[in-house]
Amino acid sequence: MDSIFYRLYRDRRTETMKIGIDVHAAERDGSGNCTYIRNLITYLLRIDKDNEYLLLATEPSHPFYQSISQGNVRVVYVMGSPAWYRAFVELPLVCLKEDVDILHVQYFAPVLQRSKLVLTVHDLSPFHHPEYFNRYERFLFSTLLPSSIRRASVVITPSQTTSNDLKKLLHTPEEKLVTAYPGLSHLNQSDGKKNDFLTEKRFILYVGRLDPRKNLARLIEAFTLWKQRHGMEHRLIIAGRPYYDSSSMQAALERSEFRNEILFPGYVDECHLSALYRAADAFVYVSEFEGFGFPPLEAMVSGTPVVASNIDPFREVLEDAALLIDPFDIEAIAAGIHAVVTDCELRAKLLRISRDLLPKYSWEQAAIQTLKAYRKAIEQ
Repeated sequence: MDSIFYRLYRDRRTETMKIGIDVHAAERDGSGNCTYIRNLITYLLRIDKDNEYLLLATEPSHPFYQSISQGNVRVVYVMGSPAWYRAFVELPLVCLKEDVDILHVQYFAPVLQRSKLVLTVHDLSPFHHPEYFNRYERFLFSTLLPSSIRRASVVITPSQTTSNDLKKLLHTPEEKLVTAYPGLSHLNQSDGKKNDFLTEKRFILYVGRLDPRKNLARLIEAFTLWKQRHGMEHRLIIAGRPYYDSSSMQAALERSEFRNEILFPGYVDECHLSALYRAADAFVYVSEFEGFGFPPLEAMVSGTPVVASNIDPFREVLEDAALLIDPFDIEAIAAGIHAVVTDCELRAKLLRISRDLLPKYSWEQAAIQTLKAYRKAIEQ
């Protein structure tokens, strides 16, 4: 059933659009980009039965697409390798052949593109922390991203923080920007006993890619300091896919006298993730930089209190629902963990505030804002 918000929007709509969406990120489990594009597609198709959608996929047989059977959507194959060929040759050719009105991509757009362009930019991490990115990634962000933004009719961001960054660092005009907060997925409720890395021992949790900018070396050092000072029984579970550079995290792990109490289960699928969140005494997410950040909100949905970085995106997104600490201060991280684990009043307060905060993040609203962005692009 259409929501009242979409019915009101649809009444003002005049012409049908043919929308191509680059969905290759949906084929790569475990990343924020994957979470974003899967949920956006799901809710766009739920609320919009009028416009035609082409899902431009590199793996059309992927299970995600098999559940899509709506009449106004087609999955169209786009060669996936090499990546530059997909982005700059295949996508524009397919859009030309299919006579696409709008092409929606994340970050980088084809140079030769006849369709109207809608761009999603999640964050500008390489501008803030270039040391964490290789030469190729820095080139993409310093050269191709500004070019893509100049050619885009609309740029969608997940937070006002990213919009402000785009205005400040890349001089993006205000009128191009649309902030559409992502929503929250309801994780599958599974039996925690099926997670063989869950034991009787209590634990602190991190979920996300094992990326240097996630500050995992300092998290390990803070966990070690906390155990030394307070003799707590907890383990630390760091769940997520490895990154190509994990040297700083590995060095911190080797230095820790509690290295045997730090577990790395790898990527945890949705069937087990909810149980993992619910079983944790605290969720700790002390990234140096983010554009939005799904995992802290997922932890809140599961009723787990959060310790997070005191940085602009989290002040905006998490507000007062998390204990915000200095991510560069190991003492502060350790103190934050101790406070959330041991202070019952603080835990109750954070969980109470989080229950009021979470309704702000709705995939239906994100889809409606994205539809408005498509209409804005087509009218230019």
